[in-house]
Amino acid sequence: GGSGAGARTSAMLVDDDVLIDAGTGIGDLALAELQPIRHVFLTHAHLDHIAGLPLLVDTVFDENFDTPVTVYARSETLRAIKDHLFNDVIWPDFARLPSAENPMLRYRECSPGDTIRIGHRDFYAVDVMHSVPSLGYTVQNSGGVFAVSGDTKTNETLWPVLNACDDLKVLVIEVSFPDEMDKLAAEAGHYCPRTLTRDLERLRHDPEIWLTGMKPGEEARILRQVLAAAPDKNIQMLSRGTVLTIEQSSREDSCTPGDRDAFSRHGSLRFACCASLPPIKHPGHPARMSLAVARSSFVRLSPCSRISQGGFPTPRAALAARGG
Repeated sequence: GGSGAGARTSAMLVDDDVLIDAGTGIGDLALAELQPIRHVFLTHAHLDHIAGLPLLVDTVFDENFDTPVTVYARSETLRAIKDHLFNDVIWPDFARLPSAENPMLRYRECSPGDTIRIGHRDFYAVDVMHSVPSLGYTVQNSGGVFAVSGDTKTNETLWPVLNACDDLKVLVIEVSFPDEMDKLAAEAGHYCPRTLTRDLERLRHDPEIWLTGMKPGEEARILRQVLAAAPDKNIQMLSRGTVLTIEQSSREDSCTPGDRDAFSRHGSLRFACCASLPPIKHPGHPARMSLAVARSSFVRLSPCSRISQGGFPTPRAALAARGG
């Protein structure tokens, strides 16, 4: 993660009520867009992925709330947040407000292999290898599967899960440093183009691949190196205002990570991606999904359309993303 004019760190809005990570990108959301958020899935405890969380909780706080804000993460991540963030020193402990018996902020441990269903969306936690305990996530319904790696370097856990997803449509994956900084990348728990493209050879599907988390100022060089090393892959860089749409699929039971039971899914997979930078032109690899551009630097993901009570959602979707 880094900072600069127009730069934001990781945050992905799923429909209107779920975030994956809560970096500085949430600052690009209007107040009306922040208010419905009630679920936050964290990949890990580093500041670029949690910096916006205290302000988000403060913004949506209401003594007479109907639905609390629940944070889902590994036990180590939750402990770090409780001890070092919501500790009544750095920020008020909203897990005791408005009262300890009925707090606005709640925590739910999410370990590798866990599936958490929110509405008709299934969030599956994947173990990845970073410098601190970390998770990636797949988000799924009948429209397909969207996967986000979180921060990671070469690992043996993410790729079997992705290969078990028969309808993997989009993979957002980090690559933080250029090849010239490969030793630093390994020590910091990040991919560089050489290690990422080596691991991409293990992927048995051909999803849209969107790069994120690049070191500020190194984006163009990193992108060139990735494209040169993997010319046969459909690779793009997440940039401001990218909007992707995935049409509803008739397939069911499309993803079964490990021995996880299949479950029913409804609706189409839709998301909107906004990155921290203006679009960088690069040759080839046209997206197979519809694409539009808007002026935003926040990542929005809608893996399914809004659900009307008692019915199926209409196939609509928008993914806006930043990377961090």
